[in-house]
Amino acid sequence: MTDLDSSLFTDTIDKDRPCTWPAFEPGKGILPYILHPISLVLTSYVFIKKIICKKIFGRLPKINSIFFDGACEYLSNNKDINAPMLAKLSAGSDRSMELVYKYRFRRPTKKWNDWLAARVSDFWQDMRNCRALRNRLKIARQILHQSVAQFDKNSEIRVISLACGSAEAVLEVIARYKKAGVLVKVILIDLDPASLEKAENNAKKLGVSDQVQIVRDNALHAKIFADFKPHIIEMFGLMEYLGDQSANCIFKDVHEILEEKGIFLTSCISPNMEEWFVKVVINWTMIYRAKEDLATLAEKAGFTKCEVYVEPVGVHNVIKVTK
Repeated sequence: MTDLDSSLFTDTIDKDRPCTWPAFEPGKGILPYILHPISLVLTSYVFIKKIICKKIFGRLPKINSIFFDGACEYLSNNKDINAPMLAKLSAGSDRSMELVYKYRFRRPTKKWNDWLAARVSDFWQDMRNCRALRNRLKIARQILHQSVAQFDKNSEIRVISLACGSAEAVLEVIARYKKAGVLVKVILIDLDPASLEKAENNAKKLGVSDQVQIVRDNALHAKIFADFKPHIIEMFGLMEYLGDQSANCIFKDVHEILEEKGIFLTSCISPNMEEWFVKVVINWTMIYRAKEDLATLAEKAGFTKCEVYVEPVGVHNVIKVTK
């Protein structure tokens, strides 16, 4: 296992092109311990509320709690600050993760109700799971950047992104290497047309459209891209929704189509103190795995080298395995 810290988030593509990465959000502090008993009470309340609503009205409640999604919904119509409600409505989608990735804390507001709604939203966005998700994105950028650097910069380097979403991290890394004169080609694969449209727009903004192929398909069909002969395959944010059988299949398929000494990057969410809050209050159901489970999947698939990076909060693990 390898632990990353903020000091590792400065490296270079080459000596003339320094590349500084943003620091992690801390995993320690008093707030998580204040939040934990509050979230436990809130989770119990929402759990009972859902049972009653289902039994009496035959449906789940529109608002789970006035102290979470309800506070913002009732206080303000400004969707820009209504992160709790939007996160609940889009739970598990690329949209929900982007809400966490790009959340703006302490945004200035003139109206008192907007100010209060924003403070409620800030409070929940500072949860351990939100910090950890933003940390995972930072690790993904860094590890992908380091992985590309392992291959011959004078030759074409090929990357496949499974369940790519908006592909922000992948495209940013490709753009950095393009400025350094290194050609990285990528296939972006996702089932959601809205996510692929965002990825296409991101590629245009970064000036790498000519290096990107966008495909609407299932990540479980990775084997059909064997002719691309990828050096790197990355898949972040999907393991949380795959059962053991599907996870095993993806690891084996990835191992089969990777070039010799190719690299597979993926992640999982570990069991943590907020998982029941996330499931019951945010309606976000995921499969939780320990970091040892990722290493076991890699070993069964035939990978020879395994490195696990644990972000500071200890909720998300990123794995880098080599064929």
